[in-house]
Amino acid sequence: MNFKGAWVTHVGMKKPKNEDSIFFGNRCLWGRSMDAPEAVAHDETACLIGVADGVGGHNAGETASRLCVEAVAGLKEISKSNVDSLLKNLNREIYEKSVDDSSLQGMGTTVAGLGLGDDCLFAFNVGDSRVYSFHAERGLERVTVDDSLRERGDLETRTPMPLASSNVITQALGGRKTFKEITPNHYDLDAGEDGLYLICSDGLNDMVEDDRIEEILGAPDAASELVKTAGSLLRAALDGGGRDNVSIVLASHSQMDSKVRSDAQGWLGRLLGRDRR
Repeated sequence: MNFKGAWVTHVGMKKPKNEDSIFFGNRCLWGRSMDAPEAVAHDETACLIGVADGVGGHNAGETASRLCVEAVAGLKEISKSNVDSLLKNLNREIYEKSVDDSSLQGMGTTVAGLGLGDDCLFAFNVGDSRVYSFHAERGLERVTVDDSLRERGDLETRTPMPLASSNVITQALGGRKTFKEITPNHYDLDAGEDGLYLICSDGLNDMVEDDRIEEILGAPDAASELVKTAGSLLRAALDGGGRDNVSIVLASHSQMDSKVRSDAQGWLGRLLGRDRR
């Protein structure tokens, strides 16, 4: 099982620079604004894909999200426990760098993504970047829950907070004056199910309603034309105001694709004499 995908990260219409970063397998991008989405793929079985949304003054947000995606892209053994340990270590590393360098004071980043390991598929997040899934039968489903006051509620009373508090996140990697441990969120997914997955920074979902996201992902060619689909999502965010950086990673998986690939590899092996069946 593996993914084919498309990605784009854009500065948006209001911000002076792009503090988002994106990753897909062992590839990552930061510090740039793409004119259009690009196709991306990862040939190995295990990989992590997703986005990091940096916060902080000067170059701090960009630095924090870059540190995150570089570390995530370098993880070799993919499992929930390894991702959990990596994110906890990153939280401390980003905090310590912000203390050591006054120009990076307060830097932090959210992160959200998919993890594909041996016979397992899971989503994860810290902060308010999101993972969505789309299936033909069930439509759009949000996989992750934001680490925000609006969604998590007050940490003591567990009561919902007013909408005005929706942008106050309760967890991030770094981003604090004093160090605090984090608890990354993990969500099991069905590795045997066909699906289209969207990972995005809040620059998309703050500008585009879920109904519109579902409409775009539900187009007949959405899963087969991922670059086109990512472009439609980006345009919707920019047309909606583009108040923040916008980062989008799309990935699709089809069991039929995997079967065809497996059959082709078996046929090639027999042709080359590697399989004497």
